[in-house]
Amino acid sequence: MRRTLAAASGAFGRILLGLWIALFAGAAVAQAQAEGDLPGRAGRLADIGGQVFLATEERAEDWVEALRNYTVTTGDNLWVAGDGRAEIDYGGGQFRLAGDTNVHVARLDDRILALFVAQGRVIVRLRVLDPGETARIDTPNTQIALTRPGLYRIEVAPDRSRTDIVVREGEALAQFAAGTQQALPGQTATLAGAEPNRADVRTGYWVDGFDTWSAERDRRYERSRSAG
Repeated sequence: MRRTLAAASGAFGRILLGLWIALFAGAAVAQAQAEGDLPGRAGRLADIGGQVFLATEERAEDWVEALRNYTVTTGDNLWVAGDGRAEIDYGGGQFRLAGDTNVHVARLDDRILALFVAQGRVIVRLRVLDPGETARIDTPNTQIALTRPGLYRIEVAPDRSRTDIVVREGEALAQFAAGTQQALPGQTATLAGAEPNRADVRTGYWVDGFDTWSAERDRRYERSRSAG
């Protein structure tokens, strides 16, 4: 079923057509394309709860209400409305979106996973990261390198002025004006402001229903893998 952007809420429209997407997502695509040839890997919408909308790079204003098993690839924009949820399986792992979350897939191929999180909550389950592969998450005020397989949660505030990075497994490196901050398992790093000059790191993290759903998806994956 096809829906235009007008079918979604006014806030949805403002977010997806706003200057942040034009500037940051466009820059992410340009950087990703400069790093090599066009990608050959695609993701799949493996699980959906509520309404999930997708717009391709070629038809950026033509939003479709996505269904399970839709293909997700480089250049796609994703919006999960309200209390919805979505999981994209891309082969090397999964990235999961909570409600009121907008993500641009800057690049997805056999070597690079690059996402731009404009707003909302994203959990990345990075299962494989071989030599020569990179995983990167951009937000309006930082760029995050995921340097090891693991489980990561990235949250961008509605005003796009704050990014929280939770590392449950693995290692993340967050950039800011003065350098780079490492976050290790059990730590949360926070970068505040349009151009943060520091990253605050603390031990511990919060858990909500989004995390519970993500953990259940991981258990399903493990059961399926064991059965196979």
